Amino acid sequence: MAHIDGRQLNNISPLQRDDT
Repeated sequence: MAHIDGRQLNNISPLQRDDT
């Protein structure tokens, strides 16, 4: 799985967001 931006993933998978 690629390192996707948390803000982008927040809408899809809030558990996988890397934004903190």
